[in-house]
Amino acid sequence: MLRGRDVFALLFAVCALAAVASADFITPTNQVRSVDVFAEVVGPESSDTHSDFHEALDFSPYSHTVSVTATIPSVPQDITSDAEASQTSAILGSALTASGSTQGQCGSNVQISSSSNSSSVFSVTFQLLVDADYTLSGNIDSSLTGVGGDGFALIGLEGPGGTIHQIQVSDANDSIFETGNLPAGEYTLIALANNELSASDGAAAAGTGEYNVTLEFTPEPASVLLLAVGALLLRRR
Repeated sequence: MLRGRDVFALLFAVCALAAVASADFITPTNQVRSVDVFAEVVGPESSDTHSDFHEALDFSPYSHTVSVTATIPSVPQDITSDAEASQTSAILGSALTASGSTQGQCGSNVQISSSSNSSSVFSVTFQLLVDADYTLSGNIDSSLTGVGGDGFALIGLEGPGGTIHQIQVSDANDSIFETGNLPAGEYTLIALANNELSASDGAAAAGTGEYNVTLEFTPEPASVLLLAVGALLLRRR
């Protein structure tokens, strides 16, 4: 039969379990969360150039889209270039999550050339405060059409020993689902999409990129059990 002090110890252990289950395991220390676009059309007598950039200034949830368009009138049709980039991301107590996309297109004729660049970057360095099990899941996509296009999408997890996981594609798609255990230490989660397009001599180019990623941590069951048993033994002495 449990005595009063044993009941108290069990209640303490239950509270400890609840505290660990809801604890923050992640402390962010550095970041680049940004969207960046550039569009330019260049002719023999004039040019049109536009750019825009936005970045997260703190570790709060971030959501932003930037877009630009450049144009030079021409016959039989105007020559245009446009670019767009977006990101929605959050740094939570036990998880990181991000989704982003890029898209652009550019045209040309024999006298007018154009270019389009778009980038969505998520890179967060954080301290993992305790040994923890993790799940890393996500997908990436990169698509290019026409000539003069270059683009890629990437998801990566870096740790004390270097690269832990990474996938990267260009004009293709891929997904990732990894589980395991990470010791306490410093880590960096990276996800990005990038397009660099150019067109001349009547050619055209277009491209899109996308990423979705979640890195989630849960406490080690063994650590939680040791905490509960230790509390009980201390109370029984």
